[in-house]
Amino acid sequence: MEQAGIRTPHFLVSLSFTVYFTAGRNYKPSNHGKNSLLAQNHGKLNLEICPVENEGNFRALLRFRANFGDEALKKHLEIGSKNALYLSPKTENEIILTINDIMLKKLVEMVNSAKCFTVLADETTDISTQEQASIGVRYLYNNDIKEDFLQFVPVSDLTGKTVSDLTGKNLATVILKSLREFGIDTKYLRGQGYDGASAMSGKFNGAQAYHEHIDLLNAMNMVTNLKRTIEKIRTNAEEEFATIFNASETMAELLSTSIKAPRRTGRQTLRCNLETDNPQSYFKISLFLPFLDHFLSELNSRFLKHQDVLKSFECLLPTSTSNAEVTRTQEESFKKLLNFYHEDIQIGDIAAIGELHMWYERVKDFKISSRKAINFYTACHQDVFPTINALLKILTTLPVSTSTSERSFSYLRRLKTYLRNTTGQQRLNGLAMLNTHRELDINAAEVLDELAKTPRRLEFRLS
Repeated sequence: MEQAGIRTPHFLVSLSFTVYFTAGRNYKPSNHGKNSLLAQNHGKLNLEICPVENEGNFRALLRFRANFGDEALKKHLEIGSKNALYLSPKTENEIILTINDIMLKKLVEMVNSAKCFTVLADETTDISTQEQASIGVRYLYNNDIKEDFLQFVPVSDLTGKTVSDLTGKNLATVILKSLREFGIDTKYLRGQGYDGASAMSGKFNGAQAYHEHIDLLNAMNMVTNLKRTIEKIRTNAEEEFATIFNASETMAELLSTSIKAPRRTGRQTLRCNLETDNPQSYFKISLFLPFLDHFLSELNSRFLKHQDVLKSFECLLPTSTSNAEVTRTQEESFKKLLNFYHEDIQIGDIAAIGELHMWYERVKDFKISSRKAINFYTACHQDVFPTINALLKILTTLPVSTSTSERSFSYLRRLKTYLRNTTGQQRLNGLAMLNTHRELDINAAEVLDELAKTPRRLEFRLS
C-alpha cells in the first residue's frame, strides 16, 4: 500500500463527484439511515457481491464506478485502510458542507460585484416544526437580472423568539445579520421583499414569475388598474353579488341542494351572526364585502404605499424615444428620486437635472423594442450618465413578488421529509444549494482544496 499523503487523489475525486451527484439530484435514502444518503454506510465495500439489502445510493454508485472503469477508486476500496476509506456519513457531510461554502462564496462575490441588490425573504415551518426563513437576493450580473436563493435560516435560533413573536424590526435584524455572515456588503442593499409585500424601506418586496422577470413599473400600472376594477365592483356590490349568487343557486339546483344562511344563536364569537334569514344578504355582508375591503387594503399596503416614489421612475423611461422632451413634471419626479436615493447620487441636483436632459437627447437615437427598465439600463453608459445609470440599476433590481423564496420551500419539503426530519441545518443548506444552483461550476479540485485544510489520516493532496 502506498504511504498516506502520497497516494494519488483520483479516488477522492470519485468520492466527491459521487456525493455531488447524489445530493444534487435529491436521491432518496433507504430505510436504513434517515440522516444520510448512505444506508449501511460503515466498513469496506464488497465489490464482488451485490448485497440483498439496500445499501443506499452512495455506496451503490461507488460500486458501479469501481466495477466499470474507475481503477483508482477500485484500488482504494480494495486495499484502503478501514479507518481511512472516507465512506462514512461524517465525510459525506463534510463534502456537502464544503460544496455549500464554495457555492455561497461564488454567489456572494457576484452580488457584491453588482453593488446594488434587493433581499428576498419568506418563512415557513419545516417537517420538524422548525421555523425556517428563506433568504435570497435579486441583482444584476453581466446586464442580466438574477434572483438567487442563498440559505435557510432558523429564525428562532438566531433571536430566541418564534416567528409569531417577531416584529418587522426583529425579522429585519435577523436578515441583515445573516447577509453579513454570508459576506454580503449590506451597504448596497436597496430594497427588501417579504411575503410579497412591496417596499423600499421597512417592509419587503421581491420578484420573479417563472423565468420571465416582471418589470416593476408595468406591475404597478397593472395593480393600479386592478384597484380601479375592484373599487367599481365594491361600489356596485349589490348588483355584482346578485349575479354571483344567482349563478351559485343555479349550480346548487343542479346538485339537488339549496343555499341557506347558517342558523343564528344568542351569542356567537367564531363566525358572523347576522339577523337575517336571507342567504343572499347574509353571504354578501359576511363574505363578499369583507373580501373586497381586505383585497383593496392589501393592494394599498403591499403595492401602492410607495407608489409616489415608484411612479417617479417613469421619468427615466420616455414614452416616445423619437421626440422625447423633459417636462416640468418629469423634473419634479426626478428630484424625488434624487432625494430618496441621495446616497447613490454623486453630483448635485442641478448637474443631475442637466444629465436628465442629455439622457432624453440620447434616447432619441435608441431603437428599444419595449419600454422595460432593463432595456434602458443596458443602453445607458455608466461613465456618460452615472446618475441615470445608478437609478436605472435600482429600478431594475427592485422586484415585484417573493416567488424565489416560495420556490425554495419546494426544495425544503423534498429535502427534509418525515424520513429525514432530523437533518441538521448545515446539511439542509448544503443539499438545498446543490439542488437549486446546478448552473454553478464546481470542480473536484476546489472541493479537495477546502477539505485538505483539515488534518486527516490520509491527506487530501492534489500533488
